[in-house]
Amino acid sequence: MSGPRQPPGQTPPLRTGTTEDADRGQRDGGREAAARPEDVMDSMVDARQRPLVAVATFVSGIRQDAPMTSADTAEATPASRPSVVWGVVALDTDEPRRLADFYAALLDWEVARDDGDWVEIHPTASPAGTSSAGGAASGPGIAFQLAPDYTPPTWPAEGVPQQFHLDLDVPDLDEGERFALSLGARLAPATEHESSFRVFLDLSGHPFCLCLDNG
Repeated sequence: MSGPRQPPGQTPPLRTGTTEDADRGQRDGGREAAARPEDVMDSMVDARQRPLVAVATFVSGIRQDAPMTSADTAEATPASRPSVVWGVVALDTDEPRRLADFYAALLDWEVARDDGDWVEIHPTASPAGTSSAGGAASGPGIAFQLAPDYTPPTWPAEGVPQQFHLDLDVPDLDEGERFALSLGARLAPATEHESSFRVFLDLSGHPFCLCLDNG
């Protein structure tokens, strides 16, 4: 005879272990143990957590048990490249030494090399790292190479373009202009005085700018 039927929409109550169940388990040789509510709940929690435990173990293995190799970091490491640094910028001129002396005086640099047809000037580093006479020349510089057929730029007029120019920073434009003119520079023709820079021509006709340094 079957037991009472459960009304629709209700879940049968969880069956708990009784003395009769325990006796039956002993008679069956321990093949089936009585189900306790706490055991059922523990098994459900374990089942839900099992994937999380597996993921945590995998991640832990990557971080601790499997150190990254060079192959693993190949994409994250920039490709190796040779050292490339700025040496000098070279200006054509028919008078290398004269033009070198002009820029050395203007910048408070020194002639570091003079081969006649190639002259270089560089900053002079003092022990404190500032520009000072008597130290060893260092850092990027300017070179002046002999060009026997050199034709100076006619810029801003048409004809021969300026090709390039140097921007030199000064704290005071008026003072910088007086100093540059005293060394033999000329104001570039047909150029207006700007509030932040002024354009000059050096001894070989190359344009350069004195720019107001607001820093």
